[in-house]
Amino acid sequence: MRLRLKAAAALLAAAGAVTLAPSASAQTQFTSSPTGAFLAGQAAASRLDLDAAAWFYGFVLQRDPANTQLAATVFSLWLEVGNIAAASPIAATLVGVDPGFAMGRLVLASQAIRSGQYQSALDQLAAITPGDTLTSITVGLLQAWLHQAAGETDDALALLDGMSGDFPEFAYYQSALVADVAGRTDVALFFAEQAMDRAPSIGGALLYASLLSRTGDAAGAQRTLEDLLAAVPDQPQVVAALAALAAGGTIPATVTDVRSGTATVFFSLATAIMQQDGGQTSIPYFQLSLRLWPDAPSTAAALGELLQDLGRQEQAIDTFALVAADSPFATDAILGAARSDAALGRFDEAIARLEPLVEADPLDIQAVLTLASLYNTVNRFASAVTVLATPINFMDGPTEDSWRLYFLRGVAHERVGDWQRGEEDLRIALLLEPGEPDVLNHLGYSMIIYGGDAEEALGFIEEAVAARPQAGYIIDSLGWAFYSLGRYEEAVVELERAVELEPSHWEVAEHLGDAYWHVGRRTEAVFQWRHAVDFGAPDSATSRLQEKIANGLP
Repeated sequence: MRLRLKAAAALLAAAGAVTLAPSASAQTQFTSSPTGAFLAGQAAASRLDLDAAAWFYGFVLQRDPANTQLAATVFSLWLEVGNIAAASPIAATLVGVDPGFAMGRLVLASQAIRSGQYQSALDQLAAITPGDTLTSITVGLLQAWLHQAAGETDDALALLDGMSGDFPEFAYYQSALVADVAGRTDVALFFAEQAMDRAPSIGGALLYASLLSRTGDAAGAQRTLEDLLAAVPDQPQVVAALAALAAGGTIPATVTDVRSGTATVFFSLATAIMQQDGGQTSIPYFQLSLRLWPDAPSTAAALGELLQDLGRQEQAIDTFALVAADSPFATDAILGAARSDAALGRFDEAIARLEPLVEADPLDIQAVLTLASLYNTVNRFASAVTVLATPINFMDGPTEDSWRLYFLRGVAHERVGDWQRGEEDLRIALLLEPGEPDVLNHLGYSMIIYGGDAEEALGFIEEAVAARPQAGYIIDSLGWAFYSLGRYEEAVVELERAVELEPSHWEVAEHLGDAYWHVGRRTEAVFQWRHAVDFGAPDSATSRLQEKIANGLP
């Protein structure tokens, strides 16, 4: 955030200590030692428990309030986890040290907007030192909304017009929103059309369709939304808007005041940043948007997905929980929370989230696919077969996800011992998605296990390896195919490579041990079998491995 802190640390001390309640995770690790708290903060940050890290570092800051570097760290952490109330007093201290500190001023301005203190927000923005392009865009867009808050719509639109040459993707959309909030529908339509022509976006198209519907052009609104859905499928807000039109209604405005308007500024910037750098630096903008407009249709869902992608699963679950039950993104939020639970190994919790969803709509393909995959993961293969049956039986021709339905059901059939049906489903999946590595691998490997055409199976696996040459589990299948054909030296080469790629997988270790035994490397074989036991082989495999360790192979 490019803090340019000056040598005025006494201001931090003068601001006084900020007393904050620890999070649940922090409470369990509380220490009264500043050194211990600092180390605990480092440990919490390393495991991405940023809420706990912020509290521990904050505990140290209370005892060392002149430490500007630590204050900046605590501020950033509270902002990252969305605790704007905790970040604000530290922001006030930091801008006392560096008056032009942009992010601190933005936090204070957003808090002022939230409480309706618009002049105070303008003062905060005016104090920001002109800097990078992102800061300039943010300040300009927010100032336009604050002019609107003062009833100065013309000034707001003039400011945005001055930005339209360099930043049309923001200026036209925000101009349309400002005019709509001001009740100037014709002007809003003009700018919405400009946004559609110069800088099309999902938000811009939704706004344009809403304005068309509210001015009596339902057909134009429908065409706009259908074109959008064709270009960007699976958009819950678009589907909900089309449903409103089909029911004979209009599409209501979502941005209706200055708070929601300024929230769209932060949201639009967050999504733009996310496209540029993968998302990490967009999180503060998402959090400020959510603070201003907690009920925004898409913000919590988008932020939850971003946190999930960054591996911050606990925070993602908490963020998905902010999505309202009647939101167009409610289903996406449940799916997201379930995937985060699964990533944390909490499969039962993930299944419990999804089962009501699928029961309510057994044709919700994404929910069915996620639930069936979880059922397979926890060895509930019969349940996977059952839940996949409805969408497969009711499919009206192949879709993008058809092969996944057949693939998961093929895996489930195979795992319960019904190889005939499993092979049928896997071959259908391969027809629907030729060259798909996971289908090729599972089909080829299963054919080897169940006595199919070994040469055909080898061909499937070699094609899968060519598609994913660094996938250890597929290399393992190739090695096992060679083993099954009695080509033990070739099996050793591939299985050693598989072990390098999957060094802690018990089954890969067992396969390599078997291959070693057949080429006369018996000490190494026993070593690998022992590794397989240590790597968590299930009970059914452990007894087999112990027999091999004691007596070798026939």
